[in-house]
Amino acid sequence: MIDRTPKPCHHKIANHQHGNYQTYVSDRCRCLPCAFAYSEYNSWQNDRKAAGKVNHVPDRRAREHVAALRNAGWRVNFIVAETGVSKWTIQHLLTGKPRMIQVATERRILALDIDTQADRSILVDATGTRRRVQALIALGWPVQTIQKMAGLGDHALFIITGGQAQCFTTTRDTIRDLYDKLWNTPPPPSPAAVKAKKRAEQRGYAPPLAWDDDNIDDPNATPNTGDAQRDAESREAERLALWKRGMTDRQIAAATGRHHDAIRRWRLRNGLPSQERRAS
Repeated sequence: MIDRTPKPCHHKIANHQHGNYQTYVSDRCRCLPCAFAYSEYNSWQNDRKAAGKVNHVPDRRAREHVAALRNAGWRVNFIVAETGVSKWTIQHLLTGKPRMIQVATERRILALDIDTQADRSILVDATGTRRRVQALIALGWPVQTIQKMAGLGDHALFIITGGQAQCFTTTRDTIRDLYDKLWNTPPPPSPAAVKAKKRAEQRGYAPPLAWDDDNIDDPNATPNTGDAQRDAESREAERLALWKRGMTDRQIAAATGRHHDAIRRWRLRNGLPSQERRAS
């Protein structure tokens, strides 16, 4: 006969209440409210499975892929950084017993391409990446939204904005491309955008207009926060005037004292065609 006496929760942090699935499983409580909650949860899961919707899958495919990644030379920390999956989960897939994992976890792991290891594993200075992320946050973009648009792991940008000295080349290039698209585009109004701006103000994040393409990657450079708006508008007007005169990227760079790559990125951001053919 099943003992239906309610059992207390003895966990130090959690405070499980009677009448839910977790109390039935974690505290082994078999009182009627907990038993009913457990039954309801199982019924819901069975309905999802019947409809072809599952939350968890066997870890076999993820386990095989992680093993293949390690054999190809991928470091565990690199797999963690690229997927956003916890280090414990990756290590368990390598050495632990088979179990069920979340569908999202399997999807992130299987998305890693073994053949890109040589290119992706290069570590570079994270200064420019950190500044670009912080500048977008100052513009109002929440870091979670930036991560989602960039397709990065859950904790990748939090680690970088927190001061990590290096990042992978793929992270650098992805954030640079995203920054080039969003540097002058505020996000839609929302409580998250307000919170992002407030966070940026509290932490002293410089906005996009405080940086120039020439110095945002320079660890020794400092943001121009005093007259950033006016200086940026002046630079824009000067470059545009020179472009309208038919000058090439290199000619504009020489006239303004900037690198031609910075001028090229500026031109592409503003949808301006190259003047190379006209000049020739």
